[in-house]
Amino acid sequence: MKKIVKYIFLSSGLIVVFVFILNIILALTGPDSNLEYLVTSGNANGTSFNEYINQEGTVPIKSKYSYFTEIDEPGVVFTKIIKFKDDKYFILGYNAGENILFETDISGNVLSKRVIEKGNVRFYDLTYFNNVINFVGEKENKPYILSINESGSKLWSEVYNFGGSFSFIKPLSTGYLIGGYKYTENNKQSYILEINEVGTKIWEDTYGRSDDEELLDAFLFGSQIYTVGNTNSNPRKQKDLLFLRYSTDGIRNFQGEYGDQYYDEYPASIIIDKEGYVYVGGYSIPSGKTTWQNFFFKSIKNLEENGEIKTLKFDSHSIQNLSRITSMVLDNDNLYMGGFSVEKWPDYNGFIRINNKNGVLIEQKIYGKSDEERFYDFIIANDKSVIAVGYIKRNDIVYPLLMKTDSDLRIPEYER
Repeated sequence: MKKIVKYIFLSSGLIVVFVFILNIILALTGPDSNLEYLVTSGNANGTSFNEYINQEGTVPIKSKYSYFTEIDEPGVVFTKIIKFKDDKYFILGYNAGENILFETDISGNVLSKRVIEKGNVRFYDLTYFNNVINFVGEKENKPYILSINESGSKLWSEVYNFGGSFSFIKPLSTGYLIGGYKYTENNKQSYILEINEVGTKIWEDTYGRSDDEELLDAFLFGSQIYTVGNTNSNPRKQKDLLFLRYSTDGIRNFQGEYGDQYYDEYPASIIIDKEGYVYVGGYSIPSGKTTWQNFFFKSIKNLEENGEIKTLKFDSHSIQNLSRITSMVLDNDNLYMGGFSVEKWPDYNGFIRINNKNGVLIEQKIYGKSDEERFYDFIIANDKSVIAVGYIKRNDIVYPLLMKTDSDLRIPEYER
């Protein structure tokens, strides 16, 4: 019996040694011996091991610091913020006929400021592209464009020879898209044009009916330009959402409107996701009243079907008793909405709200103290914090407001 057991152990040892030697031979001679071909068994199209461990990846940056800063510039209101370099921003401010450009960093430090133009001039939007800053608005109640370089030197400007104003400017590969309204007799008509980098007009379009039409924002999606504004050229004379769509060569191929018959709608932002769904945020006012509430609009893909606007959601649930959405950003399939609200008059507060693309609330934060605080614009920084601008009113004096959340939208001591 002992001889049999000894024989079994000896045979097993010989088999193990044979298999080990055979695997070494196969590893040295086999065509698939390189680690490059090791993949996970659960993914038929898996990445090679070498590719996996050497691939470029980004570790999410999380911010743990925040601030809620009142800038010592009495009378100035911050209205727009844009990023122009890593962690540096341009902020547009306005104060009694002065249009001021501030440069800040992500820590809230004011690096520089300069008065861009004074007098009967008001800028409503700006863009930074190829080291050039372009402003749009109105001058002497006429549409106006100003172009400067980073040092503040004027490159060119254009005052259009008719009444009206520009509300937005968007960079295009061929120049800039600009929109707003122009007056024809006593009525507003929507006005949109594309210019090249030195202001030469490429195309333009005017759209008007019996009453007023005005464009407030635009979004380029593929070969189409979608615009949103408002119109009261309807039997009810209510302010409805106005949608105009253009090809990139300026051909208008759709016009339509949408609105609640008991409310006036005022849009602030339009966004289109990669699937083609259209989103609009803003506020509405009940007919004949002075109260207001925010709204969220989502349409089907490409906005319309057979010439009719088709909505998937129109939500008017307020942040607080009174609330307005003033700007909106799409980030990682989440819609960030910012603005201001009032829980108890006249205590205004700023807010940031996050919805998913179906309009379902994910998170909401309201910020402020006992003073009046309003947010007019915001951006999402690289560290996933939110930087918002507006003003704070204290003892009947307004001061520009610059605030930053941490990556979790927190601002300790300033959350309501």
